[in-house]
Amino acid sequence: MSKSKKTFQNNKNAQQDKVVAPPTDVKSTAKKEKQKSTVSRNEQLFWTIAFLLVFVGIALYELIVNNSDMLFKAQGRSLFVYGSEFFSTLTKSPGYIGAWVGAYLTQFFYHPALGSTILVAFWCVIFLLTKRAFKISNARAVLALIPVVCLLISVIDTGYWLYYLKHPGYWFRETIGFLFTIISFYLGTRLNKNIIVQSVYVILLTFFGYMFFGWYASLATIYIVIYEWLTAPSTKQSKLILTFVSALCLIATPLICYNLFFTELRIEDAWLGGFPFFVQDANKGFKPEIPFIVMAIVPMFFPLNTKYLDNVKLEGTNALVYRLLNIVLLVGIPFVIDKANFDDYNYHAEMRMYHATKECRWDDVLEESANYQSTPTREMVILNHIALFNTGKVGTKMFSYNNFGKAPHVYDSLKVHMVQTAGPVIYYHHGKTNFAIRWCVENGVEFGNNFDELQVLVNCALVNGEWEVAKKYLEILHNSIYYKEWAEKYLPIVHKPSLIKNYHEFDNVRELYNHMGSILDGDNGLCEMYLINYFSNTMNKDSKYLQEITLMYSLIQKDIQLFWPRFFLYAQMHKNEEMPVIYQQAAMLYGNLEQNVDISHMPFSKGIADTYASFQQVSQTYLRQGMTVEQVAAAMRPDFGDTFYWFYFFCRDVKSY
Repeated sequence: MSKSKKTFQNNKNAQQDKVVAPPTDVKSTAKKEKQKSTVSRNEQLFWTIAFLLVFVGIALYELIVNNSDMLFKAQGRSLFVYGSEFFSTLTKSPGYIGAWVGAYLTQFFYHPALGSTILVAFWCVIFLLTKRAFKISNARAVLALIPVVCLLISVIDTGYWLYYLKHPGYWFRETIGFLFTIISFYLGTRLNKNIIVQSVYVILLTFFGYMFFGWYASLATIYIVIYEWLTAPSTKQSKLILTFVSALCLIATPLICYNLFFTELRIEDAWLGGFPFFVQDANKGFKPEIPFIVMAIVPMFFPLNTKYLDNVKLEGTNALVYRLLNIVLLVGIPFVIDKANFDDYNYHAEMRMYHATKECRWDDVLEESANYQSTPTREMVILNHIALFNTGKVGTKMFSYNNFGKAPHVYDSLKVHMVQTAGPVIYYHHGKTNFAIRWCVENGVEFGNNFDELQVLVNCALVNGEWEVAKKYLEILHNSIYYKEWAEKYLPIVHKPSLIKNYHEFDNVRELYNHMGSILDGDNGLCEMYLINYFSNTMNKDSKYLQEITLMYSLIQKDIQLFWPRFFLYAQMHKNEEMPVIYQQAAMLYGNLEQNVDISHMPFSKGIADTYASFQQVSQTYLRQGMTVEQVAAAMRPDFGDTFYWFYFFCRDVKSY
C-alpha cells in the first residue's frame, strides 16, 4: 500500500472513531438523568421508615393525647386477676388465650402512655412481620401498614360501645390475634416443600388455634391457601390437597368445638368464634366491625403484589408517580385516622367527671362542668349535682351550670342507658347502695365484671356493714397490678369495722344510707327519673344533708306543693343561717305564681325582689316583640341563666335515658 493511501485510511478510521465515541460529558449527563429517574433501594427504604414513623407518631398522639381518658376507662371496664377461677371464665368461648393475654395487657392503660406504647410496639412488630411474611418489598411497604391502621381505628373509634363490649381483653385481644395470624401464616408458607407436613400443620393450626385465638386461626389458614395458589411453585395436586384439608378443617373445627368445649358459643357465631361482634339487645352495630373486616380482607390480595406489582420498574414516569403517591399517603393516613377518632367532647368529659366523682375530687368535677363546650349529657348534669351537694354549694351555684342535658352522641343503633355507664356510682353517692349493688351485678352478668364496679361493690359493702362481702371483693382487687394499693387502704376496715369513721370519703354516703334505709324498689332502668321522684317526695328532719338534697330535687321537679314543706323545714333546720339565694328565688317565684303562701314578711336578701321584677319585665318585653319562647330563653340567658326563674320557665322537655 502506498504512503498516501495509508495516510488516507488512518484519517478515515480516526473520523469514524470520532463519530462513534461520544464525548465524556454526554455520558455523564445521561448517567445523571438515569439516576434521577430511578427510585433507588435506599430511597425505597427511606419511604418505608417514613411511613412507619408517621404511623407511630399519629398513633401515639391519638391514643395518649386525644384518648387518655378513654384508655383509662377501658382498663377500669376490664378485669384481670391471677388464678384458675378467672381463667376458667374465659375458656367458655373460643379465643380464650387471646382474651387472657388481652385482659392482662389492658391493665397497663391505668397509665395511658405506658399502655399505648406497648400497643404501638405490637403494631410495629405486626407491620414488620406482615412485610416479611408476604414478601412485600420496601417499594410497597405502605400495604403492610393497612392492617395496623385498622387496629388503631378499632381502638379510637369505639365510642360508647366501650360500655357494651362483651369481648374480654378487646383493647389488646385483636392485636394479639392478628399477630398470631401473621406468625402462623409465615410458618405455614415455609412448609410448602412437603404437602404432608403442611397439611398436618394446617390441621393443628385450625383446631388448636381456633380454641386459643378464635377466628384468627381460620384467617391464617385462608391466607395460606390463597398464597399457595397465587405464588407458590408447588404442584397443582399439592395445592388441591391443601385446599381440601383446609376447607374440611374450617368447616368441621367450629362444629366440633361448639358441641364439645364452648358452652357460651352460639351456633350462628361458631365460624367467627371470637370475632368482636357489637351487639346490644336486638340491635347490632356494623360500623365498629368495619376495621376488622378490612384488616382481614386486604392481606388476601398481598400475594398479587408479589406476583405483579414487584415486576413494575420504578423508572421515569413510574418513579414520579411513586413519589407523589407516597407524599399523598404520608399526609392522607394521619388525616383518615384523625377523622375516624370518636372525639365527641361530652364522651371524654363524662369519663373525667366520673373518675373524679369516684375519687371524691369534687372541685375537679365542678371545674370540668365549668368548661362545657356544648350542652352536657344528663349524666354530666347529675355528676355535677353530686359535686354541688357534697361541697355545700347546691343552694348557691346549682344554676350557674348548664342544667339542660341531652342524650349521648352515638353513630349507629346503640342505645345508651345511664344505669350501664355511671348508674352504680350515681346511686352510691345518693346513699342508695342497694341500687348500686343491683346494677353492678346486672351489668357484670351482662357485660362481665370489671375493676370499676368492683370498687363500687366494695364501697357499698363497707357502707352497708357487710364486712365479709367487702373482704371478698377487696381480695379480688388485691390480686391485681394497679388496684392492690387501693385494696390495702380499705382492708383494715373489714378486720376492725369501727375504723370506717376515720375514712371521711364515706361520711356523706353513710349519713344518707343511715337516714333512708336499704329499701330496694324499681327504677325501670331510668336512674335519673327514679332519683328525682324519690328524693323530691322524701321528708327528713334528722339530717341536714339529706334534707337539702330533697329540697334540691323538689326544685328540679318544679312542683310547688312539694317545695314549700321542704323550704320551711330547711329554714327551721338552719336557723340563724342565711338562706341560699336559689331557695329564696324559688320562694319568690312560687309565692307570686300561686299566692297560696304569704311571702310578704319573708326576709328576702337584698336584690331578690329586684331580680325577679327585672326578669318578668324583660321576658314580657321580648314576648310582646313577637319572639318565640326559645328566642326569649337565648336572649335572657346571659343575664338570668343562673337563676331559678330562668330554669323554671325555659329548661323544659329534658329527656333522661
